[in-house]
Amino acid sequence: MKKVFLLIIGICSVFMSCSKEDSPQDLTFLEDELVQTTWKGKQKIFSDDDRVIFLQEFYIKFQDETHAWFITTGKEENERVPFEYKVKDKMLYLYAHVRGNWTLIKKNKKLMVLQDFLPQRSTLTLEKID
Repeated sequence: MKKVFLLIIGICSVFMSCSKEDSPQDLTFLEDELVQTTWKGKQKIFSDDDRVIFLQEFYIKFQDETHAWFITTGKEENERVPFEYKVKDKMLYLYAHVRGNWTLIKKNKKLMVLQDFLPQRSTLTLEKID
């Protein structure tokens, strides 16, 4: 009886310790989810032995359902380049500096991780800032 009681307490504590912020969302894009939001981005390209061979940091400001700005910093002036994008289910199609057909592999309210093969494995991490 004592073991059953301890098991029930353990299960309850696991469910109570998970907050909504920590729980992953469904791995699909919601309609208009990106519209009028800004994300800090990081693209990594990996070698065959899984070493990072390229790293790029930037911002993406999504304007509406199909248009966004790619913003690089760290230069004398920020570079802002407009581009088009499309989302469908768990795919983000970018037509800009980080172009590709990105598959959503991790997502919560403030973080998305996407992956593509260009032909090397590449990850795109987006952290929501507003």
